[in-house]
This record gives sequence, C-alpha cells and structure tokens, in this order.
Amino acid sequence: MKVETFFDYNQILKVIFELSGESIDYDFICSTEDGRLSQNIIENLKSISSLTETEKPDICRLSINDTIFININKNTGEIESINNLTAFETRLLAQGKEKYVPFNRENKSEFSPKTDLHTHFAGALTPDTMIKVGIAHNIGYPADKLEQMGIDISEYLVVKENRVQLTRLSENDIGILKQHLIISPVTQETFNTMEEIYAYRGPFTKNRELFPDFLRELANDYKRNGVDYAELSFSSLTEGWKPEEYMQMLEDNLPQIEQETGVKIRFLAGLWRHSDEPYNQDIIDTLVTVAKSPYIVGCDYMGHESNQSLDFKEQLQRLADYAMENDPDFAIRIHAGENPIYKTNMYDALKIIYDQHAKKQQEENAIAQSEGRETNKIPMPQVRIGHGLYGLDITEDGNWNKVEQDGVIKLIKEMGAIVEFNMSSNLALNNINDISTIPIKRYVDAGVDIVLGTDGHGLYSTFGKQEALLASAAGLEIKDFEHLIQTEQRVLDRARRREQTHPRITDIQALYDSVIHTGENGGKHLDLFTDYR
Repeated sequence: MKVETFFDYNQILKVIFELSGESIDYDFICSTEDGRLSQNIIENLKSISSLTETEKPDICRLSINDTIFININKNTGEIESINNLTAFETRLLAQGKEKYVPFNRENKSEFSPKTDLHTHFAGALTPDTMIKVGIAHNIGYPADKLEQMGIDISEYLVVKENRVQLTRLSENDIGILKQHLIISPVTQETFNTMEEIYAYRGPFTKNRELFPDFLRELANDYKRNGVDYAELSFSSLTEGWKPEEYMQMLEDNLPQIEQETGVKIRFLAGLWRHSDEPYNQDIIDTLVTVAKSPYIVGCDYMGHESNQSLDFKEQLQRLADYAMENDPDFAIRIHAGENPIYKTNMYDALKIIYDQHAKKQQEENAIAQSEGRETNKIPMPQVRIGHGLYGLDITEDGNWNKVEQDGVIKLIKEMGAIVEFNMSSNLALNNINDISTIPIKRYVDAGVDIVLGTDGHGLYSTFGKQEALLASAAGLEIKDFEHLIQTEQRVLDRARRREQTHPRITDIQALYDSVIHTGENGGKHLDLFTDYR
C-alpha cells in the first residue's frame, strides 16, 4: 500500500510511505520548477531523516534529526502530521544547509499573530486566489508574458489587446503560470527577480474589476490564519489613473467584508524610495487629504533599499508635520535596514522624524511661554521600521562604530517606534542566509516594540504562524512573545482610536477634488499624468 502526505506547509514536498505486511519504507517527492533543487532537497532530507518504531507496535515515526514530523499506522496507513517544514527550512535544504534543519519545535510558542502589519497588496494574494478570481471574471492574460514563461500560445485564441483568456489555458499551463506568480519556497532570488514576478502578477493585481473580490478573498485568507487586522501597502489610492475609484471600492465593500469575516483590512499609501522629489510631493499632497478616510491609516516608503533615507528627508519632515498637527495615529513606515548597503538608513529615517518633532516641540514651547500658558505636548509621530536587520551598530551622533551599539535602540525606544520583522522574505531575497543573523532577540531584550509580518504571504509562501516559529528559531523565548502580544494590542487599540476620528466618507469624488497642491502657484510639483489603463 502506498500512502503520501505533504511534508511542508506549502505543499511542494511530499513524503511517500510504502507499506507491505510488517515492513514500511519511505521516500520524498519535491515538485518544483528546478529539478536540481528538488533533488538537492530530497537527498539532504534523506541524510537527516529516520523511520523508527514507537512504544505502540503498529505505529512508526518519521523524524528529522530528533524532531517528530509524522506518525503512521502500519496497518491502516493512517497518518498523523505532527510538524511541517516552513518555506525558510525548504530553502535551507535546497542550499545544502541541512545541518540547520529542522528548527527546534520543542519549546516553540503557540503565539499566532493577530495582525499582518508589514505586507503588500500585490504580494499578499496567492496564485490560487489570483487565478480563481481571474477565471471567474473571464479575464485575458497578456500573451507575451505567457510566452516569456515558456508557454506555447499557438494553440490558443489570442483576443483583443493580445491576450489569452485564462479559461482557455490547459491545466499544465495554469500550473506554469502559478509557478511564475511566486518566489518558489525552495529558491533565493534577487530584488530584480522579485520585480519580474510582480510584473507577472500585474495583470491580476492592477485589474480594477477584480479588486473587490480580492479584498474578500484576502479577508477570508486572513480569517483562516487567525489574523484580525492587516495593513497593506498600496500605491494606487494616491497615484495613477483615477485613484478615487479604488477608494470607492473600499467604501462599497469593506464594511460588509468586515461584518462577514471579522477581519479589518486597511491600507498604507505606498511611496517609492527612488521617485523624484516633485513626484512624491504630489503624492503627499493627495495623501494628506484622502487620509481622512478610515481606510488609509498611514504611508509606506518602499522599494529596493539601494539609496539613502536622507534622499527623501524633506518628504519625511512633511509627513511628520502632518501627523503631529492633524493625525497622531497616522503611521509612517520606512523600509530600512533590509540590506546592508546603507547601514545608516534606519538611523537616518528615525532621526529625521525625531528632529522634526523636537523642532515642533520647541516652537510650541516658545509660543506657550509668550502667551503665558502651559505648554502642549506634541505627539511623537507613529513610526514603523520595515525589516530593521542592519544598522543597529550606530552611535547617537550617526557614526558607524562597532563598539558603541545602543544609539539606534535608544532612539527607537524614545520615539516609541515599532520594528517589523519579515523573516521568510529576508531569506527569499538573499538579504540573510542564516536565521541566527536576524537580531530580533536583541530588540526584544532592549524593550523595543516589534511585530511579525509576512511581506506578502502569497508571494513568499508563509503566514503568521510560520513567522512565529522562525522568531523562536532566531532566538525568542516563550516569555518574549508576551512582548509581541502587548505590541499588537497597542496597535489594535490605536487603530480603534483612529476610527473614532475618521468616519466613512460619503462623497469620495469630492474628497479627491479637494486636494490642495503645494507646487508653484498652487499647482502640481510635477506636470505629469500617467495613464494606467
């Protein structure tokens, strides 16, 4: 008798049991696009796995090193799955780092994040969800992109705009398409490759017709994984062609979705680290107006961290002023410390906002003194650092110094900032190669608020529970997770507080029409219109 079951969370790696009489044997199957990596995983797994008898004569146990993964009944073939491999571990196996696998599961916390604060709309959708919704709407997918994937389109009818209807694709070609919509759970890729994958996702994620269904699918996905509140980076609410249409869809759909699922989905308006200053200033013009909506809760500076945080200093100052003057619960998130190219990026981003707050408080102190009244305390902007892997060893004066290592942590704590960890994506994008290099324990021991995010669970084949296991492997003890629970609770309390001051908008078009541009003569900083149709 042959019995098989998935061996990992992402259903690419199976264990096959062969039962005959009293004898039992096993083998592995790994279904990935790269046959060489599949074989690596299988060979490496075989070298560290074992099948042993148990105290029950009819039960055999499959373990990796000393960690139990599967119990199987020799008589019935019934399988009890005890543990599964994370995408982080399958990537390590593919690299031949089997000695690091599996991570210890004996003392793991049962913590499961209630939030996903660091994720991207275009990365959160799973390939299955995109294709399911795309087929339901009978959309066409660009023929040239299918050809780039190696799909022979000659047998398919190419319709208007050089597209092939998804409903016409064979099961095999649908499988190829799915493979190109994720970073495989067995590979490490470059940022450029990730951008290529986002381009393949574009015909789904940039299709307005699909957006309401995607919102509902995301909410159901989060509900299955125990997440109550998610904030997704999304640039289309403040840039591109008719962003008000997206906002209207939020107003039309999110209340019912929340009622049905209990999951709140909110958005951070995306700004690009590399955009020209005038372009981003125009985005901020829109953002500070449309953030009156309860569904836009902050902003996110995203993109490849190959430039300095100082490059958008004036933008951060302006956003800090907006938060201090109008919206103290508005979140300012900066992707920083994701890679080691610019080690001062995290410090610089924090210090820009810290100094702006100090300036604003000094101005208030002077005014209060001149008016003979008590000084009002200016709220510190709500700052979040996305990733925070590199740059802790910075002194308070901003100099790189391997000896004094408390400057950044002191600044984070004084500001009440939050650091967001996304361990699966860190490995998938080659920003780390070892779980032990993630400084999450150092932050927690210092009392810094941290959260766990997925960075796009549909892209990186992960979810909150996996990230919690990785946090344990990176050094967190069971007692440390109480700190994460408390941080999440403060975030949720802040979100509820903000909703009380941000009622739903009844006239979306009027909201966008009321945007005041701050360029020359009240116009835009950059006279540019990009049509995304």
